[in-house]
Amino acid sequence: MATPVTFNGVVYSIPAFGDTGYSQGSGNLSSYLIALAGGPFPYISQTVNPASAGTMRLANTDTIDWRNFNNTGNLPLAVNASNQLTFNGTPVGVGGVSSITGTANEIIASSSTGAITLSTPQPIAPSSSPSFNALILTNAGPVRFKDFTNTNEVDISAPTSVTATYNLMLPSTQGGVNTFLKNDGVGNLTWSSAGNSPSYQQFYELVEHDLTATTYTNVGSVAVSLAASSNTAAIKLTVSTVVQNLTADQTVNTTISVDGTNITVLLPGGSSKALSTSQAHSVTQISQICYSIVYVPGDTSSHTYQLQAQASSASTYAIGSNGNATTLIAEEIH
Repeated sequence: MATPVTFNGVVYSIPAFGDTGYSQGSGNLSSYLIALAGGPFPYISQTVNPASAGTMRLANTDTIDWRNFNNTGNLPLAVNASNQLTFNGTPVGVGGVSSITGTANEIIASSSTGAITLSTPQPIAPSSSPSFNALILTNAGPVRFKDFTNTNEVDISAPTSVTATYNLMLPSTQGGVNTFLKNDGVGNLTWSSAGNSPSYQQFYELVEHDLTATTYTNVGSVAVSLAASSNTAAIKLTVSTVVQNLTADQTVNTTISVDGTNITVLLPGGSSKALSTSQAHSVTQISQICYSIVYVPGDTSSHTYQLQAQASSASTYAIGSNGNATTLIAEEIH
């Protein structure tokens, strides 16, 4: 009785010993022998879901194995669940990166003297909820980028210790001196030069604050926080805003507080002194206020500097406006 045999996608009838009538005709022994001589044909694995193209068509679970040198086991070449090519269970390295491991969409590169150069930039996309950073490098060196003109380089430097800040350094051609974007560890970013020189903070708004207080009161949220780099460093505070008296012949005083305390206690006369006084003789009169003061906090703690105001009577008066900017600038000076 003939046996059906599938070869290269075609079923042939192969006769048993003593059978007759199978040597001729489509799908019979002669056609099978001619097909065998007509190769080469791809090797197709009998495992479920083999590859649909290629000379060797293997399924995901198939391996190509070599015997190890000591004849004690096999060394398989395979593909893992992350579609990585592995040898003896370890993902195969690429370029100057000595190992590529981790979860999907995560690259962990160990220290290496080589480099990976992509002729066309390729995005590295993290998963929708990654448990690690998408790109993890050792702290041996910075991550470096070319700028838009392809002439300067921008570095993201690794931290030097557990408590160190993370710095993004800009080249000197983009600011006169090398500068850093610093993170203080709680989400606040400030610019400063590479030599740990003065810090700078600025508040800006276009808002009107209507007040009636006859004692010094905070003007909305017009405030900045800054820490000096040394106990002797000075902070220059600059205010610019407008005052509108809504009662004729009313006097409005403005000042700055440090952590809620009026800074004018440092001046002769104590807290009754104002840093700026505005007096209007008509309801529609608007006065411009702009002044600076230098203050030495005497420590390296972060302090909050807040704009305050008071009036000579309890009638409503306005600080700032929707059409004029109010700014409060704090900058360290030496």
